[in-house]
Amino acid sequence: MKAVLAAKLVSSAFLGALTRKHLFVHDGFSPLGVQRVHTRRDTVRNDHYAPRRRPSKMFMVHETLAEVTPALLAQLAGCAVLVGTGKVFQQKEEEEGIEPVAPWAPKDGTETKDIDLYRDTAVRYFGYANEVGEAFRPVVPTILVTFSYTVAFVYILADSYSQGTKVADPISGVWKKPSFLAGVDSLLFQIMASVIFPSFAINRWVTFLGAALTYLPEGELPVQVLDYFPTATGLLLIPVICGPLDILTHRILDNSFRSVSETILRKERFLE
Repeated sequence: MKAVLAAKLVSSAFLGALTRKHLFVHDGFSPLGVQRVHTRRDTVRNDHYAPRRRPSKMFMVHETLAEVTPALLAQLAGCAVLVGTGKVFQQKEEEEGIEPVAPWAPKDGTETKDIDLYRDTAVRYFGYANEVGEAFRPVVPTILVTFSYTVAFVYILADSYSQGTKVADPISGVWKKPSFLAGVDSLLFQIMASVIFPSFAINRWVTFLGAALTYLPEGELPVQVLDYFPTATGLLLIPVICGPLDILTHRILDNSFRSVSETILRKERFLE
């Protein structure tokens, strides 16, 4: 009995010492009593010592933010390379007056000037729904981000079908090779240029800013500003990166799928 009692006393003293140490750190003091600067990052690191608060579904929970890791920085660098490469191609094409042309597009200048519902009207903005969702990811429920991707994919499928049927007009049947390849080309372009590239870039940028801001001293800026600053910059980033990423995607398709498609169409004598 004495041994059990002694063990309980030792364990109680040990837990008490740990509790005091963690309270000191959480209150901005080191275990040695030296005052230290309390940062928002301390809240993240020591959250399991503090009382749990119920996360709000409408506001960012700082404790859930990722750390600024080498992997995150490498991903950001990769995104910068993609956007930068697209910007170089964009400037070159603007100087030379070159526009990407699919192999099934009319070569005699007889293309119709009709307004394309999915590309020349406000409907086009539905293709950017997922980018907006990624920018708002820290401050809205996850289901809304998922819904934004659903909206974008519905737009992508509708646009792909539209582009395929346009090529199929002079040819009987939607599933003839030119119309089918045109639809697949549009699908690949939209998935890469509207979903994969920009969404990843905005997601990484918003994550990086959200994590970096946790290193600021507590109270340096209003919480509302810190909560919404990553989202605001993510929204501003959309028009900056979409143009270069569109051009980059065109270049990728020109040297892959479109090249193969042109070979197939020439072999089948759809092209001269």
